[in-house]
Amino acid sequence: MRSATISVIVAFAIAIVSCGGAGTKTPPKDDVAAKGQERKTYTRDEFRKLVMGKSQDEVLKAVGKPDRTFDTGGIYWHYKEITKDSVTEKLDDTAQIVFENGVAVRVSY
Repeated sequence: MRSATISVIVAFAIAIVSCGGAGTKTPPKDDVAAKGQERKTYTRDEFRKLVMGKSQDEVLKAVGKPDRTFDTGGIYWHYKEITKDSVTEKLDDTAQIVFENGVAVRVSY
């Protein structure tokens, strides 16, 4: 009887783990983009024109919330798969915007 109970408990635990757990995971605090929503993709040139020289508020309005932000002596916003190389048509893993004095001064892919 005891081994049957243990088998049921183990099977239940395996089922929960394989489904991703009983609850939802809290995203990292620097993960600020809305999840599960489609967003527009841009060529690198389009993205650069939309953000360069703009304030953070203007960038938010133009391309939406970043996936991650960092404030390590400078402000860095990262967007996942929002830009594509116009030659290869492949999505970039990340587009990074660097802000200095509240203005976007650099974009890298």
